[in-house]
Amino acid sequence: MNQLQMHETKTHGDLTFPFAVYGGNLPEYIHSYPLHWHEEFEIIYIAAGQGCVTLLSEQHLCHAGDILLVAPGDLHAIYQYHDFHMEYFTILFRFSLLEENPDSVCEQLFLQPIAEHTVDFPRHLSGTHPLNALLLPYIKDLTRHQRSPFPEYRLMIKSDLYAVLYHISHSATAAGPDGALREKNVRNMKSILSYLMRCYASPISVREAAEIAGYSESYFMKCFREVTGRSFTQYLNLYRLEIAAEKLLNTDASVLEIAQDCGYNNFSYFIRSFSARFGRSPSRYRRDGRDTDIGSNR
Repeated sequence: MNQLQMHETKTHGDLTFPFAVYGGNLPEYIHSYPLHWHEEFEIIYIAAGQGCVTLLSEQHLCHAGDILLVAPGDLHAIYQYHDFHMEYFTILFRFSLLEENPDSVCEQLFLQPIAEHTVDFPRHLSGTHPLNALLLPYIKDLTRHQRSPFPEYRLMIKSDLYAVLYHISHSATAAGPDGALREKNVRNMKSILSYLMRCYASPISVREAAEIAGYSESYFMKCFREVTGRSFTQYLNLYRLEIAAEKLLNTDASVLEIAQDCGYNNFSYFIRSFSARFGRSPSRYRRDGRDTDIGSNR
């Protein structure tokens, strides 16, 4: 079983052409794509329905036609909104696909500022946002070109990506004076998230996490909520439940064993928490998930 990765290192596309398009549906068997980050630029296009996307510590309620722009290293997640369904596409690519020379003008003036978060640009583009109308034709082209078996379509893909980044760069402004501090806090919170991924089954207190980050307990709690949109305790419990859900579908361990493996010593509390999160008991979730062949192909 592949544990849910917060720092995603999967290769999208291949090493010679790091570009991929995926389709997703919510509710999937895990109801979400939990908080994570990666080195690719990502474009999320909401094709139908509505759902929630957490991006840069803000929660966005998204509707059909919306576009979200995720820079390399941005913390983000996709969640089901109440009982609504959502269909979406994600387009991922590395900047090395467009420019291999780190000293080039294109790299230094346009790609590097986005990757290093020294510029700000609109992230949630509703259907009425002016940038949405500019990007949408290229996004639709990219989803079509991905399916083409002809190598020459790679030229069209790169052309569309250049156009997308041109419009994004044209709308970008220099990051504000708080940008450096925000980046430092995000880096420290990422180290905590990686620690949680390794040690989620062990008792972890706010004080211990604050010490690892090098912050006071009160400042840590403030920064953690600003970065993730949740308290430390809420986030840890949600992550444990996502791991439990994955284990239910991909292992034959008993529900009690899974609860204990995920750090729950109180079995009744685990059952209540899981049922509240996924709308069904762990046993029912396992049965329904194994009977249903749905989910993202990412």
